[in-house]
Amino acid sequence: MSSSLIPDQGALSVLYLVLTLMFYSCFGETEVSRKSPTIIFPKNSTIPVQGACNQKVTCKARTFYSDFHVIYWLSNNNFIEDEHPDGRVMELPDTPHHASFIAEKSLVFSHMMQEDYSRTFTCVIQDPSGVDFRDFTLMQTESGNRTNMHCRTHLGRQNVQLDQDV
Repeated sequence: MSSSLIPDQGALSVLYLVLTLMFYSCFGETEVSRKSPTIIFPKNSTIPVQGACNQKVTCKARTFYSDFHVIYWLSNNNFIEDEHPDGRVMELPDTPHHASFIAEKSLVFSHMMQEDYSRTFTCVIQDPSGVDFRDFTLMQTESGNRTNMHCRTHLGRQNVQLDQDV
């Protein structure tokens, strides 16, 4: 093997410096390292809900730390599993979008109750550069304003039919 094919230490240092400068000129160190996460969806603080069964509300946030962030929901400033221990309202696992730096977290309501429309739901995103949060309320629409709705939910191994006035 020829030793002329192996660069010397000085050439490696210059190559490293050039690649580092190219990276920071393209991405900007201060932009990447200091840009805090941002909630980008929903844009409005009121989320319309149509129907009374199996509703999903999704929060989307931008983070530059696609593998090192946490996104979660609160209900009246409490964790969802603490506020709704019966499992009627649950968080789905994160849906990361690595290529676009978007994180998603959804809430699923097996059935809506009147009290859901008076709660404050908060989406929170946190990463090493900071935290963002946004409060939301749910708004009942005409199609969600039916009485005596029957929702089917799966609790454990049994199906339970729930009668409700929404």
